[in-house]
Amino acid sequence: PEDLRMRLEQTVRTLLESDAALSALLPGGIYDAEEMDRDNWTLQNVQRAPSGRLLPFAVLRWGGDVPGGGLNTSGRVTLDVWLYEDSGFANIRPAMERVRELLHLRSFSTDEKSVARGMWLGGLGEGVADELGKASRNRARIQFTYAWRT
Repeated sequence: PEDLRMRLEQTVRTLLESDAALSALLPGGIYDAEEMDRDNWTLQNVQRAPSGRLLPFAVLRWGGDVPGGGLNTSGRVTLDVWLYEDSGFANIRPAMERVRELLHLRSFSTDEKSVARGMWLGGLGEGVADELGKASRNRARIQFTYAWRT
């Protein structure tokens, strides 16, 4: 159900935002793509250090739900964690590893009737974000399988 999905998204975001190690690697913050205005997302909208360098940050982008089988009491959804930094991968590489440590094979119970479990699907590969002036980027993909009792 939709409320399960919303609770899972909030639970995962809270976990990532509250992790001290990940926060230290991503001082520019963690954002949900749904809260961002893609048409106006430019170099001026991202956080920068006083030197003008882009502060490393992450954007969470959830995919669509895929129903499970049976009585429609299960399904799965993917989460892409896009990681960016001004240049190089000094923060992106350990942030990718930290995201994996936090979410891979971890179970989440969002209420007394539902459970979700994360599975690391890997990274996209290191590359360049043209939309951010050739900033460095990578993407971690996690699939969550969930079930609930009616």
